[in-house]
Amino acid sequence: MRQEAAAQLRAEYKRAGWNSRMISVRSTRGEVRVTIKDVRVPHAKAKAMAEEYESIARDGYGEILLGGNLTSQTRRKISRRNRVWSHGFSPSLPYWPLRRPDLHGERPYLGRI
Repeated sequence: MRQEAAAQLRAEYKRAGWNSRMISVRSTRGEVRVTIKDVRVPHAKAKAMAEEYESIARDGYGEILLGGNLTSQTRRKISRRNRVWSHGFSPSLPYWPLRRPDLHGERPYLGRI
């Protein structure tokens, strides 16, 4: 069931216009893990789409029953290269101007990718 849910979620993300370089879906024991790898993918929308596939069985008292539950976990893991590339900078250049907080305020400096 979890592999089918992961496959359906991948297809839904593709229909939304997000490919595997932007977002990844993996299924493990009772959990579907969604990793957002691009800043252009809105976290709230991706999380809402993943939560549609959750299914948690409960008894009459509201306690979670063991076995057969499917949960989802959504997280952002954006590399510096993807962050730079999505803002229009070229990651092939060895240096590009960055801004970093300094003791005397923010000063531009040249950083290395």
